[in-house]
Amino acid sequence: MDSKNIHISFRRYLNYINWEMHEESEWIFVGVKEEFNKTETTKILNAFFEESELYLIIDRHNSFLIQKEEAITKVLEFIKEHNPTLVNMDFSKIMEFSKIGVIRLGNRKLEVE
Repeated sequence: MDSKNIHISFRRYLNYINWEMHEESEWIFVGVKEEFNKTETTKILNAFFEESELYLIIDRHNSFLIQKEEAITKVLEFIKEHNPTLVNMDFSKIMEFSKIGVIRLGNRKLEVE
């Protein structure tokens, strides 16, 4: 799938995501810049995604398939200027990163219009 279609599919399903709650928030602090906790974020990623390949969503022109083991490294390349998102190939699981040092995890609702 090309970048534009990956992004269009992602945007279509984004409205159907149930965000997981962690304590009292859907956001999990993972740190910024040098304080980014790569080990903990990798643990969360591996527990959340079973797939070996994921889509990395940046924007319409820059979204592509990557291997799960390189996901955090790729996210770190883009997070200074973007809010990258990792998505499984059927767009049913989303891990959204924010450049302010938080992530959230969500699953698509079963019923999609």
